[in-house]
Formats: sequence, structure tokens, C-alpha cells
Amino acid sequence: MDKLIELMKTSNKQSLKHVSEQILECFYSLKTGEITADDQRLLDAWLAASPENREAYLELEYVWNNMGAMAVEVEAEQRHEVEEQFIEAHQNNEQIAQEPQAGAQQAIDQPVNKKRGTSTHTDSYSARPLQLLMSFFRALSSHPMSASAAVLMIVVATFWALPQSPEKFEEQRYLTGIGEIRTIDLHDGSQITLGADTDIRARIGKAARFVDLIKGEGYFSVEKDPSSPFIVNAGDISVEVVGTRFDVRKRTSAISVAVAEGVVNVVNKAVDKTQQPGAQMVVLTRGEQVIKPVSLPFKPVEKIASAELAAWRNGWLIYRDSALIDVLTDANRYFDGTISLQANDFSDRKITVTLRTNQIALLPDMLAETLPIVVRKMPGNHIFLEASSVEK
Repeated sequence: MDKLIELMKTSNKQSLKHVSEQILECFYSLKTGEITADDQRLLDAWLAASPENREAYLELEYVWNNMGAMAVEVEAEQRHEVEEQFIEAHQNNEQIAQEPQAGAQQAIDQPVNKKRGTSTHTDSYSARPLQLLMSFFRALSSHPMSASAAVLMIVVATFWALPQSPEKFEEQRYLTGIGEIRTIDLHDGSQITLGADTDIRARIGKAARFVDLIKGEGYFSVEKDPSSPFIVNAGDISVEVVGTRFDVRKRTSAISVAVAEGVVNVVNKAVDKTQQPGAQMVVLTRGEQVIKPVSLPFKPVEKIASAELAAWRNGWLIYRDSALIDVLTDANRYFDGTISLQANDFSDRKITVTLRTNQIALLPDMLAETLPIVVRKMPGNHIFLEASSVEK
């Protein structure tokens, strides 16, 4: 732990030099799944204190996830010594498996479970042995070296800890119908509450846990496991955690992420990784939300009340300055019929509205009171919103 903190503090990332050792310890505890409630509150308060602290956190994440790029700092004369030290640690580790390295992820076809709302098939995912990295840290503690040499040792450790044996795990697909809210239990102990008309795929393994939000909305209560990151993919973003509670909503024009507890990294997968960390990722803590419009950068992080975050799970839909097309998309998930916007010029019109999920039929008339639209109701519960010549 002390060596890791020293390595962070001697990084060439200037913003990290002003981060206290206490915050570094909180960050390390968060990443290893050992963070206490007091340390979580301390980290949350530090992140909320200034934009500079958020920038420093992003740099911490960048260093944590991109150790390989730092290897160029290592003096050439130290490389041979570092490699020998790591090889010695590797040879002394009796717990490391001796099989050849496994290839890339392989798809294995399995029969499909025809049960309503669920389908399964099996993938393989290569687990990374933690024992070797434990040996690395023991070697690091027993051999004095510069911080840059320690960085190279991390890189070598990462190389030696590449996948060794494929881990097989099932893919589960879960669907909800119009107006249906459903909670599912994953076999790792995590829970997902699905909103109406939602479609997800879940692949839960020991080395990693993946959920693809194809459409709709999900509230995730993730069982803490630092050895198995939990990643939610939704359009051009991914949400990365080790254990927390958060909400992800995929709409027509944007994807939103809101956090009820813990720290969440929201990654923009469409951004070139050579750009600054702030363009790639947003860090959210309790009571914060970010919206990512399709093919556009993140909007500024904003506060969200806990009651609003939980609203749809309690039968309410709450919108503040939201695009009309997004409101209608959500409304159709809870409406036994269709509400179609025929006036495309109004798609991005911002509205604020609150209504219960069992009152969706009232929405068109509510909109007609404030927007220049005409409501056309057709048989089969089909409702069309058309442009009016009279501005309101």
C-alpha cells in the first residue's frame, strides 16, 4: 500500500502532486473494495469541493488504468534488473497456474432457454490471476528502486498476469413488457430493477461482470467485488463500478446516469483515448447525474434528488427541461397504445412535466395546453401530436 501511494505521488501527472495521502488511501480502498462508510463520505466531499479535485480524480483513474503508457519513464539500465526481480517472484509463486496463455474471448454456442423474458448462452472470459500480482507487491517491497522502475515492474506484472484459463459464464437476457417493472437477482448477489419495455443482456463471471442495456432503463444495486468490475454498456457510454447503486436510462436522443450511492465512472466510448481524461470520463458521486447526448460530449454534471432518482420505481415520471421526444419515448413504455409526434420541429423542444405512470393517457392533452400542437386520437389507442398553426 505504501509503495503504491509513493508511486502515485511521484507520477508525472502534475495534478496528483497536490492530492493528500489520505485521499490516495481512500482511492486505493475504493478500488480494492475495502472502503469504509467514513472514507466514502470523505472522498465524496473531496470530489464535490472543487473542479480541480475532480480533475485530479480523473488523473488517478487514468494512471490506475493506463500503467503501460508510463513505462517509457523507466531508465534503460534498470529494465533488466526489474525483469529479473519479477521473474524471480513469478518462479517463487507456487499458486500460479502453469497452463499456456489462453486466446482471446471465445464464443461457445449453447441451447437457448425459451422461458419468457429470459434467454441464455455461454461465453468464455479469461480470468486474471491475482496471486502473481501479490508476488509482485512482495517483490516491490523487498527491492528498493525508483518510482519509475516500479512502474515498469507493474507493466511486467500485467504482462505476466495475462489470461491463463478461460472462464465460462452464461449470458442471460431479460425483457419487460409495456407498463411492467421487474426486479431480477443476478447470481453474484447484484440486483437490477428494470423499467417498462426494457431489454438487457447480462454476462456475469468471476473476472468481470457485463450488462448491455439495449433499451429502456435499469436501476443497479451492485454487489461489491473489487476483483470483478461491473460494467454497464449503453449506446456510446459504459458505466464502470465495483459496487454501488445507480440508474441508467437509454432514450432516443440521450443516455443519462444517476448515482444513489458510491462512486461511478461514466466513460465516453466514442472519444479517442488520446484526448484528455476529462473528455473520456465523468466521475459521479451520490446525488449526481450526467446526461450524454448521442454523438455529443457529456453535459455538465448536475445534482439530482434521491426522490427524483427513485421516482419511476415508485410509479412517477419526472422531467425537468427534457426533450419532448425523450418524454414521449418514456411515456410509450408505460402506455397501452402509441403516442406519436408528427411535428418533427418539436422533437427537441424542452418541457417540464410530472405525472404518474398510470396517467399517461392524459399527457397529450397536457402538452396541447402549453405547446402549439393538435391532438388526434384514433381507434386502437393511437394518438398523434401534430403541429398547430396557432403559437401558444
